[in-house]
Amino acid sequence: DEGVYYSTAWSRDLGRSLQELTELGFLNKATATGDFVLRASHNWTEDPTQKYKGVGLPPHWSRIVNGRPDYSLPFENDGHGLISLFIYKLWQREPNRDAWLRSHWIDVKGAGDWILWQFDHPEISGAKNGVLYTTGESAGGKGYSVYPDVICMTALEALAQMADSIGETQSGTAWRGRAEKMRKAIPAQYLIDDPKYGSVWTLNDAGWPNKSTVLGPIIIGADYKGFAPTDDDSTWQRANEAAYQRLIDSYKPFGFYGCAVGYGQGFVTQAALLLDRMKDVTAMLHWTAREVFDPEIHSFVVPEGAQVDPSGRFMFRTGDHGNGVQEAEIVKMFRLLIGVDDNEPQRVRIFPRIPYGWSEIAV
Repeated sequence: DEGVYYSTAWSRDLGRSLQELTELGFLNKATATGDFVLRASHNWTEDPTQKYKGVGLPPHWSRIVNGRPDYSLPFENDGHGLISLFIYKLWQREPNRDAWLRSHWIDVKGAGDWILWQFDHPEISGAKNGVLYTTGESAGGKGYSVYPDVICMTALEALAQMADSIGETQSGTAWRGRAEKMRKAIPAQYLIDDPKYGSVWTLNDAGWPNKSTVLGPIIIGADYKGFAPTDDDSTWQRANEAAYQRLIDSYKPFGFYGCAVGYGQGFVTQAALLLDRMKDVTAMLHWTAREVFDPEIHSFVVPEGAQVDPSGRFMFRTGDHGNGVQEAEIVKMFRLLIGVDDNEPQRVRIFPRIPYGWSEIAV
């Protein structure tokens, strides 16, 4: 009875929030939630009479993972991929990861196979040209968007690691193979030639107020590969830098992207950090502090959104305060700032990124 969202678990919010909680060491809570989401992946299959376009769907996470299936939006691919990456991070940190994975293997396998199923059933899923069709905010409502595709591609690579670790090499090979096909299809589908910015990710079907989903290829890598972006693919690198520049050129005052705090302020500042644009980061953190500090209660609370008047003097918060995914993207932003990179738990690397005028970061 707390509010409209409190009885439902939204896949995108849950997937991002639980990645952050897992990274911060709340393993008991994360393990319990991992069990919950793996059970919830069967939400569509528990009742065989429930169909989508006349067909029963295999285990997966759609927009809302608990309660009655959301028949209109089963292909929330960013949410599905983010939960899959949470499961991967949880597996990395389980004290007995081998036993944990074997006991949960059927459900973990379902997470990877759902992405393959969409490509195998394009008449139902809408997948085409090697990319997924997404029915959710990250695709502007419904469409083809680089953000959910990069998440699902990365999730397949992560899940393949898990499969290989317990000898499930058939699944690992299939998932890794599809991820490689997506890596080739994504630039073919989403890159355009802009007269000002050159090769850049298209804004067609880009979601959220700042159309910040085009930053996905920059920021999702930090969930899997680490905090030092690699330059393995110069085509992607140029497109990422161009997409970032186009976005920051489009909004004033500079550094404010709070219309959706996580998807805007969080995404853009994460991208600036990973691109080492520290002058930009300094301005963005100034605005972040204004957005998340509530002077009435003298505390930090991340709102769903914030609005500012044209002068930049007055700002007010919008939406619900404490929205999971908005909070989590801001937490991820601070993790990048602090720079303790344990994406590979046996190799901890430190990449502190200190804004101009700062002398220390205290936690």
